[in-house]
Amino acid sequence: MRSVFITLFILHGTLMLFAQGVGSVKGAVKEGNNPVEYANVFLTLKNDSTKIISGTVSDSLGNFVLQKIPFERYVLHIQVIGFVPKEMDVSIDNFTKDINLNSLLLEPDALLLNSVEVVALRELIQKTDEGFIVKASDNITQIGGTAADLLKNMPGVLVSADGGVTLRGKTPLTLINGRISGIAGTDRSAQLDQIPASSIDRIEIINNPSAKYDADSEGGIINIILKKNEDQGTNGAFAVGAGYGDRYRLNVSALVNHKTNKWNIGGAYDNWYTTRTRSVKGDRVNFDLPDQYYLTQRRFDERLVFYQNAKANIDFTPNKNNTFNVEALWAFPGEDNNETLKNTYETQAGDFTSSNQRHSNEIRRSNTVEISLKYIKHFDNPDKLLTANVSNTFNKDNEETDITTVALTEQGESMGTSSLQRTQVYQKTNLANMSVDYIQPISTNGIIETGYKGIIRHLNSDYERATQENGEFMIDPLNTNVFEFNEQIHAGYLQYSGWKGDKEDTKVKIQCGAQG
Repeated sequence: MRSVFITLFILHGTLMLFAQGVGSVKGAVKEGNNPVEYANVFLTLKNDSTKIISGTVSDSLGNFVLQKIPFERYVLHIQVIGFVPKEMDVSIDNFTKDINLNSLLLEPDALLLNSVEVVALRELIQKTDEGFIVKASDNITQIGGTAADLLKNMPGVLVSADGGVTLRGKTPLTLINGRISGIAGTDRSAQLDQIPASSIDRIEIINNPSAKYDADSEGGIINIILKKNEDQGTNGAFAVGAGYGDRYRLNVSALVNHKTNKWNIGGAYDNWYTTRTRSVKGDRVNFDLPDQYYLTQRRFDERLVFYQNAKANIDFTPNKNNTFNVEALWAFPGEDNNETLKNTYETQAGDFTSSNQRHSNEIRRSNTVEISLKYIKHFDNPDKLLTANVSNTFNKDNEETDITTVALTEQGESMGTSSLQRTQVYQKTNLANMSVDYIQPISTNGIIETGYKGIIRHLNSDYERATQENGEFMIDPLNTNVFEFNEQIHAGYLQYSGWKGDKEDTKVKIQCGAQG
């Protein structure tokens, strides 16, 4: 009986896939007869431009292919630095499953190019065997921006309107200084729109992670390396940035360090403030609710977002073979959001049924402290290396929201008494990382890498909702709960890398490995 169930399940899945239907879109991005390499190509829904369905990057010949795209109406976007963004409508259905757009011509962004005077060449993007390295410290155009702003025009990286990041169409694993960190949030994608660009030295984009990385990195890795000055002597830097337009921005950054032959002691501080206003119009049909058949929604909100962080580091190198590092990070992000939402219901005949207006005042605050200890052992052979790292992150989040709802007449006037609700979320997180990595050369053209990684995570989330009755807030037990989460992950890996010719300029390279 069980085998029959499995057979039917597989058959059902096959029929659903056939019924839904998928197709593909391909083409070549060009400037005249010349191919355009590393152009971001992605699809969004025709009726929802904030949702990215699939994305890729053009190759050295300008070619791209988007596969397994469900039948739907889309908008194809092509973006690359130095060219005017291009958009075009694309529909995939039973009649046009596989679309070949042939050559798609881009126009140089004359306004952008005319505003830049090239006095020296600085390579902001470096290509590596694993992906790319973005030198954020050299990109002066993003002063006052965030990590998400730095990634918006990077090859293969797509940033949606709500700050979500995808790498070649998949959600990447985000690391801070090479480790999973609570500094940028508790989820795997992190809150990249809250990390000031001024605090970032570089961003490493890894498209094809090897066995030494986490098992959940199949979608790629974005590794954010924070700034640390290593110049000899006593050094300092200070910068202020501001912006005016759709959003106001203010950014202050300071950096100081003192380095001798054995010691490097430094500190840094960054902050970032911005405001945002948003208007949303929504119209919906509720087919199963005849008295509320038409729903008209109008939303407006004003949001203040800020982020502050500070860093202190002590590096001690007693001799050429040993290095010790202590690093402490502190982050203080927050948001204030005032939102007004008006709902109006009408019958199928267009007659007024009811209306209400909801106003919510949301305040979020977070405090995070992370301490990291790192040891590096060098050997006479520069390809031989031992690294050990231990870090611990303590995070505390508070979110409080007051929600006032009042009924409205057909003319939009307040009716009756308003109701007041309050929601509160208190969350504590503790995240510990442990890792040991060892690299051993086995020949002039091959090395073996092995190591261990452990992650221990504890999360406590307390959610409470209350309604005001007779001047007092009464807790709603059906919508109040405490969530406890504990996780331990322990893994080891073994990897072999071999090459032919010079290691730094090889044309043939083999890499294989396993983890468990």
